[in-house]
Amino acid sequence: TRLMTRSGLKLQFLYFIGYTFRKENMGLLTGLIHKWPAEFLCKSWLVVCGYKSFKAIESEDKIDDTQWLTFWMVMSLVQFAEFWTDILRRFIPYYNEAKLVFIVWLSALRGAQMIYDKGVRPFLKQKEAEIDQHAAPLMEKIN
Repeated sequence: TRLMTRSGLKLQFLYFIGYTFRKENMGLLTGLIHKWPAEFLCKSWLVVCGYKSFKAIESEDKIDDTQWLTFWMVMSLVQFAEFWTDILRRFIPYYNEAKLVFIVWLSALRGAQMIYDKGVRPFLKQKEAEIDQHAAPLMEKIN
């Protein structure tokens, strides 16, 4: 119930996840994820986060918009860091399991807000003018 309260996940959705991953329902999925179940769950959780973002965009409340923008900002930095550490992370035992816990913490327990407030925002505020100066030519080409 704590996860449901803090994340806003509905009990029916948690039942759906549980039902989907019951042993007898795994027949089709087993061939796809037998080697990488934690990685599959990480990607699945990101789909859940995408849907929660859609719900936030469609709602009148702007607080949840900020929550999900913050999550995706932090998640983009995680993905960028993974690109550079791809070779190393293959040798870390239980990396995907740890990543799954981390993604759930970022999204459901609002860890992204903590990382953003204590690290990302102060850094970007400090370097904002410099980043804007270097990014301006690229942004002109994009727009």
